[in-house]
Amino acid sequence: TDYNAQIPCGLDVIGRINYARRAGGLSELRRRAVDTINRLIHKLADGQGIQPSEIKSAVISGNTTMIHLLLGLPPEYIRLEPYSPTVLESPPLRAAEIELGIDPYAGVFLSPCVGSYLGGDIVAGLLCTDLAMDASDVSLFIDIGTNGELVIGNTEFLVGCACSAGPAFEGGGIDCGMRATLGAIERVEVDPETGRAHYSTVGDVAPRGLCGSGIIDLLANLLLTGWIDPVGKLDRSRPSPFIETDGKRARYLLTPAEESPTRKPIAISETGIENILRAKAAVYSASSLMLEQIGLSSSDLGKIYIAGGFGRSLDLEKAIVIGLIPDLPREKFRYIGNASLMGSYLVAVSSELRQRQLDLARRMTNIELSADPSYMDHYTGALFLPHTDLGNFPSVAGAVAKARGRDEGIA
Repeated sequence: TDYNAQIPCGLDVIGRINYARRAGGLSELRRRAVDTINRLIHKLADGQGIQPSEIKSAVISGNTTMIHLLLGLPPEYIRLEPYSPTVLESPPLRAAEIELGIDPYAGVFLSPCVGSYLGGDIVAGLLCTDLAMDASDVSLFIDIGTNGELVIGNTEFLVGCACSAGPAFEGGGIDCGMRATLGAIERVEVDPETGRAHYSTVGDVAPRGLCGSGIIDLLANLLLTGWIDPVGKLDRSRPSPFIETDGKRARYLLTPAEESPTRKPIAISETGIENILRAKAAVYSASSLMLEQIGLSSSDLGKIYIAGGFGRSLDLEKAIVIGLIPDLPREKFRYIGNASLMGSYLVAVSSELRQRQLDLARRMTNIELSADPSYMDHYTGALFLPHTDLGNFPSVAGAVAKARGRDEGIA
């Protein structure tokens, strides 16, 4: 793994689409994408004691924008109605055609995309689930990142969509946010009496910031201990040295500056909390809308697959408490890690699975959430912890009511 060299040109796909419109922008973005992949190829080859030129085939899976940038195709129509990408399926290429640093005659297969924001990385990931099999049970696939991609279906139908979750779950837009690297706070408990945070970090070293799993832990426990209300406001009525106010705004202090190697306090403001609420609302409302459109409810789901690096460290209970994922029996959930990578491997070694991946992409219906007026109703309802309708979260409702009673001094 490595950071994308395109980051200086834009933190997300919209930023990069805009950058591509500049003079020389598209060429620069293509070069940065190729350089990132070639750098990884060299690391991989060195680790296996081979030369990159010995690699005879490759599979690349990415979101629709990244595939356009890699191929040097203008991506601007991805974000403009009627949301028509230049290409969804690419014919097999030779490595030399895209300057991939392997055998120049090696075949390169690009996983097919489905829509503007539903890319080949998701189609590759589906190969690791029952959605790619002859299964009658309806399953939900969720990949949570800057974009949240979701697919619902079985052997008879597939419906997919993408929602703009933003970078909050990867630490972006949060005062002390960071990725899940050394020193990131990844687990948090909150003292119900004092409000003090007890946490653990990646690598068990001094804390440097707060990553996605730590953010979810923190919000869930602040809610369950009554230190935060369902709209994301910190409780100013109970004295606590860990809630600092500044006019109309407040922030929650996890650790003072002297306890962090950055020499800055690690805290999350109410503005940061609002960003998390928007991100989780985008994901939950997307799944709600898709279920509504196909005439099902969350109880009809047989399995829920959670993919991606973030999903690997997700605390299921805490994710349900904040309303990120449906409140369903826990045995229905499956963590599948980096499904895109595993799916790409399957396509690389099996022509049968390569064809199955193409079939998945071709039979999937892509829903553009922005074109559905009812999406905002679902989204608005999900902008609370866990939701405006606690009936959707029966296992959480009692704990939230108890916390609110504690906050009001009646429990």
